[in-house]
Amino acid sequence: MGAELARRSGALDGVEARFREAEALLPPSDVSIAHGDHLSGNVHAVITIGLGQVALQRGAPTEAVALLRARRTEAQAWSRTHAKLHWPLRHEGALEYALGTAYEALAAQARESGGRQARLEAAREAFACGLATARQLADEGRLAPHEAPIVGYFEADVARIDAALSAGSGD
Repeated sequence: MGAELARRSGALDGVEARFREAEALLPPSDVSIAHGDHLSGNVHAVITIGLGQVALQRGAPTEAVALLRARRTEAQAWSRTHAKLHWPLRHEGALEYALGTAYEALAAQARESGGRQARLEAAREAFACGLATARQLADEGRLAPHEAPIVGYFEADVARIDAALSAGSGD
């Protein structure tokens, strides 16, 4: 482990512990969804995204992917159950961004092109889902002017992955 990664990892121990402590105070996510507990549902999503980012910063994209994939369905259920609320859909988009980023990091670590392509395809799918949430928010007029660029950011992510997939198909 390099010095910078070791420094970050040590600094992140406390952050991860606080996320875990906060999560332990919440009712389970499925209970939050069933009872329409907006605060708990939103906090669950933020904690999930935060824990995924901690894993990525530690250089553990496999861990990040596992966590984010395991909780992806919950985020989607929350945003579908409360479709008219702003935050659940935003959190779903943020989770998809984190998942796409984690898959992209895994693709960079892949030693063989087949594994790299599969991970890039998974990254593209996550970024495309995030793009769909961003477009939905934009189409419904639920983005503030300073948030409007998010659609373009997701479009750029999808285009970047498409280019990498096209370049890799010639291997």
